[in-house]
Amino acid sequence: MKIVVTAPEKPLTVRFEPSGTEHKLAAKDHLVVEWGEPGEPGDFVGSIEYWSDEVVVSFGRVLMTAWDSAGDVLEH
Repeated sequence: MKIVVTAPEKPLTVRFEPSGTEHKLAAKDHLVVEWGEPGEPGDFVGSIEYWSDEVVVSFGRVLMTAWDSAGDVLEH
């Protein structure tokens, strides 16, 4: 599954859990998050929670990769 997180008219903080790593998005900027396929039925893939000033991206037992708008891989 792949999603795009876009900051609205103001900056947005994107926090990756469980590490707590944060990335700041400028207004109108975006990043892409992609989760791999679950290995077994019922494996927790991940979740995303969205507030007006912060997005929390959690990942479980599958590979997750995130890229900024320049295409660079983000640490999480």
